[in-house]
Amino acid sequence: MKYLEFEPIEELSNYIQLIWIAEGETSKDMYPREKIMPDGIVEMVFHFGDPFITYDSDGHKNKQPEAFAISQMQNFIEIE
Repeated sequence: MKYLEFEPIEELSNYIQLIWIAEGETSKDMYPREKIMPDGIVEMVFHFGDPFITYDSDGHKNKQPEAFAISQMQNFIEIE
């Protein structure tokens, strides 16, 4: 898996903290679940391939939308 982080351009740095990209190197890549803890940070997510699968703290499984915003979470989630 490729994971890259980019600083935003100076004109956007007051509004955007970080831009990150995660992508598989092959269509058969398997990824472990990653726990995302509540952190109070607003995030905008855009999937340009297959969306992540989200598992909430109760174990419910959902496919993420192609694009969405997320902010204040009360519980952790896991993504795959």
